[in-house]
Amino acid sequence: MITGTRYRLQLEINRQAAIRRDIERAQVDVSTGKRIQTPSDDPVAAGRVAIVNRNQANEASYKSNLQSVEAQSARADTTLGLVTNGVTRVSELMIQASSDTLSDENRATIALELRSIATEMTNLANSRDANGNDLFPTGTTLSIPVGDAISLSATGTRDDIFGSVPTANGPGDLSAIINAAADAIEISDPVLRHAAVGVSIDDVNSAV
Repeated sequence: MITGTRYRLQLEINRQAAIRRDIERAQVDVSTGKRIQTPSDDPVAAGRVAIVNRNQANEASYKSNLQSVEAQSARADTTLGLVTNGVTRVSELMIQASSDTLSDENRATIALELRSIATEMTNLANSRDANGNDLFPTGTTLSIPVGDAISLSATGTRDDIFGSVPTANGPGDLSAIINAAADAIEISDPVLRHAAVGVSIDDVNSAV
């Protein structure tokens, strides 16, 4: 009789303890807003939650990367707009310089402006992005993941944009072409100058 009473008493104690745990668990669920506190609560559901969390983290990372690519691309477009303006101005100056009526002083003035533009092109080629990295990298461009199996490069390489101008002597560097044009204008011999200016005009047109 005593043994039976003790057994029933232990069962009741265990039942009350189980109820207390359920109540505490329910309070935690309500306060956290989460039904699954540990993977052991529901392994299958916990696995699904882990996948959802991972996907959400990836999407947030992709969104941030995409915004970074967009900002870097916009910065590159602005820089390339300045390059276009500079090269267009070089073309105008070379047309002026091809005239045989210019004085040595006039040609020297044009050559000075050309060298100034060449320096500007070099500075633009060495532009930095918002993080202080090369806007137009040497070698290969940085490929940034923006989705599952999708990566984008925000800009072209420095060589692709500034170092691959097609000329009669092979690919040429933009700044070097402009400096060569300035040198051609200042050649004193009219015949040699005319030939050199003609070559430079062709190279500048290729750059344009």
